[in-house]
Amino acid sequence: MNISPLFIATLLFALCCSTVDLYRKNCEVSIDEADKCAIKLMFEGDRNRFVPRSLADMDVHCRMATTNIKCVEKHSRCYSAFPRQIMGTAMSNLKRAFKKRCTREGKRVCIKDDNTSEPAHQEVDKWTFNMKYIVDKIENTQQIPAVCCAFHIFRENLLQTVAKLCENSTKDSSAKYIEKTISGAVNDFMEIGCNRYRSLKDCRTYLPEITKTLEENVSKGVPKQNTSAIFHFLRIAVQLE
Repeated sequence: MNISPLFIATLLFALCCSTVDLYRKNCEVSIDEADKCAIKLMFEGDRNRFVPRSLADMDVHCRMATTNIKCVEKHSRCYSAFPRQIMGTAMSNLKRAFKKRCTREGKRVCIKDDNTSEPAHQEVDKWTFNMKYIVDKIENTQQIPAVCCAFHIFRENLLQTVAKLCENSTKDSSAKYIEKTISGAVNDFMEIGCNRYRSLKDCRTYLPEITKTLEENVSKGVPKQNTSAIFHFLRIAVQLE
């Protein structure tokens, strides 16, 4: 399985319907275009991704990452100060992750074929499904805590899935690599918005009903998603402004 860093993982979403003034509509890169670029920056989630099988392939992979990062950066310029700052911080973290990923040492990760990586794609689909659910079904005052808990569910499930997929090769190093990359990417948002919800245990304690619903939403799988979780995330994150 190709574990290309990150998620921006995490991170970043586009604007709340009640805050349309935060976004300049005549943007050089549209939300839809930026979302497609963001999906390609996820270590899983893009089922049509280019899977590097050699160091030469990794050179191509890293050039593609640079192109997609620039795409999201151009889109981020269309926002007002606060959401632009959130996206800028996330992109800086992402660049650092890819810089490390694109060293010779960083290229030596667990690689499996697309069939065996499908379970990891499904975990990203589940996260996207829950992010859509939060935007559509959770009242505004509870959306940010719900985002924190949806992320913890995603993180835990993804790391467990990666460990299973890579159990005969780089199980520990792959899981630790993803853990570090994810944490770095989302750290700023988590510090600002998730003070009471820093773990899945916290979520089950302080937001039990919503957390239970989010876990049940994805317990039996979800349909394949055609968008990333990223811009659903920003739609909610701008509420911190």
